[in-house]
Amino acid sequence: MQWWLWEIFVITKLKIPNGRPSEKQLNDLHARFRAALALLKSEDSEVRLPLIVEFSGSPKSGKSSIINILVHLFKRLGADVAAPAEGASLRTPPGLRDDWLSFNAWSGCYALQNILIDCHENPPYQLVILDRGLFDVAGWMEFLFHAQQRITEQERDAITGFFNLDAWMRRENIVFLFTADHETSLARERHSKLIDEAGSVMNKDTLKQLQDAYQTAAQSFDGGTAPKVFHVDTSDIGASRVDFQQVAYVVADAVTKLIEEVSAQMLLVTKPATFEMFNRKQKDVEDTIRTILQDGKPQFLGREQSEKSRDVQQIVSYALLENPEGRYFFARRRSDARRVDLRKRGTLLVGGHTEQRDWDPNDPGSIFQRCLRRELDEELIGISIDRIDPIGFINDTRNAMGRQHLAFIHKVKVGGKPLIRRQALDVEFGRGSIEWLTRDEIADQMEILDPWSQLVASGLFNLSLPVDSQIPLF
Repeated sequence: MQWWLWEIFVITKLKIPNGRPSEKQLNDLHARFRAALALLKSEDSEVRLPLIVEFSGSPKSGKSSIINILVHLFKRLGADVAAPAEGASLRTPPGLRDDWLSFNAWSGCYALQNILIDCHENPPYQLVILDRGLFDVAGWMEFLFHAQQRITEQERDAITGFFNLDAWMRRENIVFLFTADHETSLARERHSKLIDEAGSVMNKDTLKQLQDAYQTAAQSFDGGTAPKVFHVDTSDIGASRVDFQQVAYVVADAVTKLIEEVSAQMLLVTKPATFEMFNRKQKDVEDTIRTILQDGKPQFLGREQSEKSRDVQQIVSYALLENPEGRYFFARRRSDARRVDLRKRGTLLVGGHTEQRDWDPNDPGSIFQRCLRRELDEELIGISIDRIDPIGFINDTRNAMGRQHLAFIHKVKVGGKPLIRRQALDVEFGRGSIEWLTRDEIADQMEILDPWSQLVASGLFNLSLPVDSQIPLF
């Protein structure tokens, strides 16, 4: 599907109040950020990749000034922040800046390079702040196609399609689109220059065309997979009405809310299931999904609250991975894994809690697949997902941990040669712990499999459960 035909959604425009933030507002913001950061850094946190924030927009709209303020703030508050220099500000080969297509493709590659590097750091940064990222490429390609007619429709779609691949784009969490009317941008340009002569970009017509292109790109993003776009209009800011400190405060508040949402882990929950063990009956699976989704109004609870409640079960989505040769993923946990009761045990399943951040109200049923894709991305590298098929639910009532969770199991056909992400190696698995097993080879490992893997293997491959499988292992 062409990117510009994706479902339209509303850009959130951030309102910038008059004046400067009060001391109380700043103190409250600092306290909220520190509290959310503490949860993000805690041993119980399941967040293994950095939160990535992109600042995009037209020249002289203030984004670089705001980035400097925010990086200083977040570092002072204790966050590990990566803020690579803007690609457009780096030394580039002579003449490249004159070729807008090549230059913006180069800038996009630079941003993607930083995203991939920072997502493989161990330990990861909590925040990565990009001055022009993947969204920015979409804005410039729209500008070069529609306003400048320098590229064809097919070239726009090919370039934008690459940088907006879900494999890259889902790593960005928020985009702040900064704009200013051309009068304001040009006035800021002249303020620090000794000549008023227009430039190739810094002129009335080009600035207006570029701003329109950014708006079109933002409205054409897919709300289900793309980061949320916040529009920040900085026209006239810097006068007595409001200044950049207030803008930075509003943006910092939005970033803090993101960290609060992610660190609080708002979990998908449902009323306790009535069936037991591994249920693969199609009608029961369909009825259970309907109950969970509640006609598009699912229930989400904070992790702490859901852990204490006996009236709900937490929904976890898990994948049984099958490769093109018909073999199944198997990994053995470390002898010093964080979960003492699962040390040295093998698993056939990869997944985790289904969260509010996986929810798309425009596509309710996608929440489980979105969760699986996120979890697989956080746990593994080097795989491509061909298809995801639901196969049943596990309601393991043999122990307290099992009774707290309702596990939605999917068979996921994958290609590639997966490795466990470095961030997961340190707490769960060892290097070289992945194997691909046949049904008969899984039968030989039944004794050491974790309880849910035993149930799945028993139900799918008609294997007998070990005699001691009733002993609580969690």
